[in-house]
Amino acid sequence: MAHDGGETDSVEELLDDHPEIEMWSWKHGGEEVYVSLDNGKLAGRAFLDDMEERGMGVKFVDFATSRIGFSRE
Repeated sequence: MAHDGGETDSVEELLDDHPEIEMWSWKHGGEEVYVSLDNGKLAGRAFLDDMEERGMGVKFVDFATSRIGFSRE
């Protein structure tokens, strides 16, 4: 299932709606950051909050590949 563009879920909504999201490791590539869903919700919450502060919004969520894409808003 993918969430792409349109209404951007808040970090809280994203984590609350999908308890399977537990940890976030990430790679930076150009304007997008891809996040692997691995182990540790506190790390994920801190990471996503930091991304929001940097002006990066969730672009898509793809649970089939366990990736979240971010883009500059």
